[in-house]
Amino acid sequence: MKRIILSTLLLAWLLPMAMQGQEKQKTIDNGGSGAYKAEAREEKTFKDAVIYKPVDMKAAAKARRLPVLVWANGGCNDTSLPHERMLNEVASQGYVVIALGSMQERIDDRPLKKSPNEQMLQAMDWIAKEASRKGSDYEGVVDVEKIAVAGQSCGGAQALMASGDPRVKTTVMVNSGMGDMEMSGASRESLRALHAPILYMPGGEGGCGLQQCREGLRPHRPCVCGICESFDDWSWRRLRSAPWWQFRPYADGLARLATEGAHRLWQCLPEE
Repeated sequence: MKRIILSTLLLAWLLPMAMQGQEKQKTIDNGGSGAYKAEAREEKTFKDAVIYKPVDMKAAAKARRLPVLVWANGGCNDTSLPHERMLNEVASQGYVVIALGSMQERIDDRPLKKSPNEQMLQAMDWIAKEASRKGSDYEGVVDVEKIAVAGQSCGGAQALMASGDPRVKTTVMVNSGMGDMEMSGASRESLRALHAPILYMPGGEGGCGLQQCREGLRPHRPCVCGICESFDDWSWRRLRSAPWWQFRPYADGLARLATEGAHRLWQCLPEE
């Protein structure tokens, strides 16, 4: 009896330690509706992020190496759980998405905190290193010359803060904009550091960020592409339980940004 008790206690002590060394992984929406079944996983070499990617990256990279999307979340929170279905859908079309924040099964399974802006740059550093590291799953299959940064609401401001990095080819601000406000260290002045197209997806007249979009367009019109149509803030809570076809058009658009650039997908606004 003592042996059983001791064995049980030893197992209870060792199991959490063993679990800590395992990489978390999950399948969302049966891998997505794209050409390549996707998965969400954490990597030991880059903590506090979820990687959404094709399960078989070598097969997905046969047509062309996989572009990269670095994603920051609403509220600047360290969780991509509210956005995981859309990000998974992007990955299923042959992209690698690096989303800030460790993996969650439920929004309340751990305390949330704010992701630091620096993590956007750290994500780019990490994928560049992995793309050239011998034996890495990402070796030779990722195109680090095609990196887009994007984020929703406060995450859009974090994307803007990272946009001055020369590796960034496109910036996307969802339900976000930078006009007469400051958020996560970003302001209207941050637009001056842009060197590549930026796409605003602010929502309709009642959408979060529309006025900020209009204000933000003024100092940087040559490079800014704006969609100011009815977008309804993407309705993230409803999106998580919605059928895939309701959000696939948005996932398709985000996926193509990294390879084609906003200037080819949407007509840029001319200078006044």
